[in-house]
Amino acid sequence: MALLNTVDRFTLEKIHSPTVFAEYVYAVTILSTPFTILSSYFGFKEAVRYRKQYSRNGVRKDALRTVAISALQVIAWSVACYLTRQLSGLTFDLSLWILLGILSAVRCGYGILSAAMGIRGTASAIYWSNSITAISLAAFGFTAILLRVPVIAVVAGYVLVWVLRFVAYFVFLTESADVMRSANAEGEAA
Repeated sequence: MALLNTVDRFTLEKIHSPTVFAEYVYAVTILSTPFTILSSYFGFKEAVRYRKQYSRNGVRKDALRTVAISALQVIAWSVACYLTRQLSGLTFDLSLWILLGILSAVRCGYGILSAAMGIRGTASAIYWSNSITAISLAAFGFTAILLRVPVIAVVAGYVLVWVLRFVAYFVFLTESADVMRSANAEGEAA
């Protein structure tokens, strides 16, 4: 799902000027990239733990707690970025910053869910989650390009796709009985 990480930039490049595209990529790099790195760290850290000890309730709590803590970190980072925007040259656009903040917090929580899905998810659950995401990405990308929507609409659509992926993983992992590979079956196969 590499397209999931780049569809916003691909779409904006097709419908907006190089200057608008560059400003957006710069804002994403400054505001969101630190949280993409944190998301990978959280996922790796929890994957190790989930291999040894896994519970649906634990995943639910871990994912929601990570989103909440990440949201607080996003606020602190945004304040720091706002205070240093003259030095960094970062343009302040409240709507864009809020959407990128939501995206950052959701991605951090998704890191937890992705680790859990990789450890305990069935092929079917992964297939359906990826299908939901692919359909959302296609609908989002084609619609945005055809309608030549403003930057904020592209970002809002991109955040919505990430939220849908988070929700799909969350539901499959915490609510669905058939999503889980049992630890015993995994141990017997190894």
